[in-house]
Order: sequence, then structure tokens, then C-alpha cells
Amino acid sequence: MSDRISENITFIHTADLHLGRPFDSIGGRMPERREDLRAAFGRMVERAEKEKVDLFLVAGDLFDSPCPPPADREAARAGFLRLREAGVRAFAIPGNHDFFIPGGVWSEMETTGVTVFSHPKLEWKEVPPAGIRVFGMAYDRERPRSRPLADLQAEGGGDGAAGARILLFHGSLEVLGEGYDDAPFSEAEISRLPFDYVALGHYHSWREIGQRPLAAYPGSPSGVGMTSREAGERYFLLGRVETGEAERSVHLERIPAGGRTIHVKEFDLSRSAKPEDLFEAVRHAAGPDDLLSLRLTGVPSPEVWEAAGELENRFEGVFFHFRVDRSGVAALEDIPDDDRFILGRFCNKLQSRIRQTEGEERVVYEMALRLGLAAANPSKSSAQSFSLSAS
Repeated sequence: MSDRISENITFIHTADLHLGRPFDSIGGRMPERREDLRAAFGRMVERAEKEKVDLFLVAGDLFDSPCPPPADREAARAGFLRLREAGVRAFAIPGNHDFFIPGGVWSEMETTGVTVFSHPKLEWKEVPPAGIRVFGMAYDRERPRSRPLADLQAEGGGDGAAGARILLFHGSLEVLGEGYDDAPFSEAEISRLPFDYVALGHYHSWREIGQRPLAAYPGSPSGVGMTSREAGERYFLLGRVETGEAERSVHLERIPAGGRTIHVKEFDLSRSAKPEDLFEAVRHAAGPDDLLSLRLTGVPSPEVWEAAGELENRFEGVFFHFRVDRSGVAALEDIPDDDRFILGRFCNKLQSRIRQTEGEERVVYEMALRLGLAAANPSKSSAQSFSLSAS
């Protein structure tokens, strides 16, 4: 940081990189995937140098464990040393994965100049000469369900003349339908905090919360799981705290983190009249350097169901990683045939017509059977599936 007193403070905010992730599910490509995460950290450091930011903020789970592999420790050390040489002050908190232990990775990182808030109680450091105060608290693995933000008091919180105040916190925003067992907090608790910005970590998708103070999750900058929360473009945050005559304001810009993209898609086999339709859709579902998770749904014809079983072999090497989930498919052997029930009689009549016809008429009856079964079993068919022309 320069020696001038600045009214505007710039920072990069990241979290949940999970350096050293095992990636057991991708087999022999694990070393490459681990290198992807190290490269993502390097790109964020480069952007911090380029932008000449004042602060580099890590809101937990930079590592996947408190004792990550040597290559990942060295990548982090090298990055933090570059930041120190560039005059960028780095601050970090341990998360629920890389929790602080004596002699662990965070003890090592402190030797590179990064300030680590290693205790679950609130601590703060002042950054001279601008008077910025960076607050932080480590994730408390002894009391994971406590609510640290409920009655949080920060020294200097009411001092209007003080410099910008930033909090680093790793925990779970309470959102309907999402789990929040790890250091839960509510939007109301955020709104009462005496900070200008709350740099959050733990959730792997980008999200902004509130206005004063503004709080945000940057999301995982690389994605570490084959789920919808890890899919799509990944980001880190470039922020600016501006001091006006009456108040401060915080502005955030999402910066694409680069690297491989995870794609999580569904395909309704009921829509596929022939195997070539399925193959063409998969071929355009992701790029050659990307990871693709494909969930199949619906009721396929025998030919399409057989083709679905060949997908992983057929597309081996086409994508960086490819997996197929067939648990949502109602295979033809699952078709009900009990005439005591309407659905059984419906299926038996259509299968009889299918056996007696050929050509276009047979295709129509097969489609009617698949659509009827899909309508009767909505849990086996998804309205979220992507079309045959998806790219």
C-alpha cells in the first residue's frame, strides 16, 4: 500500500478455493485439477498486482484441509510473497475446511506477511496510514452452530471519523431450502453490523446481501464439485470503498476467474427419437477442456436407452471429465403392465400397437407411450432438461 492517505480503498475478495482438494471422483486427472486451483490463485494475485489494490481478502477455505499437500502450500506461499512485494496487504481467516491448528498451514502462511485471524473471537488490525480497520474471526469448529454475528460488537464501530471497516467471516446465510448448520446468520444480523463491507465465505455461489453494510459471497473461483452450485462461470470480487462527505459506499465488480467450466445439465430421453439425437446434444453440451455432469430423465425407447448406456465410453476423452447419472430414467423394463390399473392398460394397449406397426406410425406410438409415462411419473422427467440444440 502506498504511503498516501486514501479516501478510496480497493480490494480483492475471494474464498473457498480449496487448494489440495482430493478430487477422487476424476481418477487420474486429479493432479491436473489440483493445478487448476493453484493457477486460479495465481491469476487472482496477478490481478491484485495489476490493479494495485490495497487489500487482498481471503474469507476462509483457501485450503481444503489444515494440512494440504506441499505443492499447494508452496503455491499459496509464493502468491502471498508476491503480494507483499507488491505492497498489497493480505488478510485471511481459516474456514471450516482449513481450520486453524498449531503448526498447520496458516502458521506457515503467517511467515509470508499475510495477517491471519486465527481465533473464533473477533480481532482487528489497523492498516496505516489510511486508518482502515480489517476485522476477522476464524471459523469455530468447536461450536459450529453458534451465531457469532447475533450480538457482535466491534471496537470503533460507531466512530464516524475512523477509516473504512471491513469484516471477514466464514458462515452460512439462512436461506430457505439450503443447509445452514455452519456458523449460521440472517440478513437482519448483517444489517446491524458496524462495518462498511462484510467479506463472506462458505457458499460456493456468488451472492450479495443487503446494502448497509454490503455483504457478499464471491463463490468458489474454480468450482470443486459437480453440482449446480459449482457450475457456470466462476468469479472473485474487485471492490472499492469510496468515502463521501456524509457516508461511505462500497462498489463490487465480479471478475471472471478463468479456467475450466463445470457444466451440470439434464436431458429428457423422452425427447430423443433416436440415439443420434442424444449423441448430438451431449457433443455440444460442454467444451473439450470442461467438466460435464449429465443427468438423464424421462422414458426412452429401447434404442435410446441402450445408447445412454454407451455415453461414457463413446465420449471418453472428449471432455476433461464426463459423468452420467441415469437414476432419473424410467427404463422400458419399468413400464407397468398390470391391467387392473388404468396406467397398466394404457401401456399394454400402446405396446400392442407398437408391435403391430412399423415406420412413422410406430414412432408415433412409441412417443405416445413415453410421453404418457412421463406425465404419470413427473419425478422421472424434468422440465429443466436442455433441448437437443443446446450448445
